[in-house]
Amino acid sequence: MKRNLLIGLTLLSAVLCSCTTTKEQCDPKIKDPSFFDKLGCVVSGSYKERSDDKLNEIASLREEHKKLSQEVIALNDKRPQMLKDREKRLKELDKVRADLSRLENDLEAKKAMNSKLSEKLEAAKSATDEAYKLPDDSSSLEKKEKLKNVQDNMNELLDAMAESF
Repeated sequence: MKRNLLIGLTLLSAVLCSCTTTKEQCDPKIKDPSFFDKLGCVVSGSYKERSDDKLNEIASLREEHKKLSQEVIALNDKRPQMLKDREKRLKELDKVRADLSRLENDLEAKKAMNSKLSEKLEAAKSATDEAYKLPDDSSSLEKKEKLKNVQDNMNELLDAMAESF
């Protein structure tokens, strides 16, 4: 009888000690539990707590998966419209790029035209200066020729200006 009582007390003390086992101590990833640790986890309910936590985590992940799946479906539904919008924007950008290129070419032509106009203006000024510098005793034929040269330069300048606009 004493022997049975001793065995019972030993088991009772082991069970009572195992009741203090927490669920963190029952994590098999942390350590390899011994027989008494496993017994303590079962008796204390820590295994049940851990399994309940894992089930809650699984349920939460399922909800998140369901929500993300719905978002993927919504994005797939919007995909054709997004592709059309992207294509439209690319066409608009191509048009803007072509317009910029055309404008750049026009500006280059204007620069060339402006330099041409500047040359003609300088030629007209120099012809006018030459006409002013003619001495009073120069021949009327020479004066008429210089005046005609000034008029020609002026007409060329006006024609070039008209072309640029």
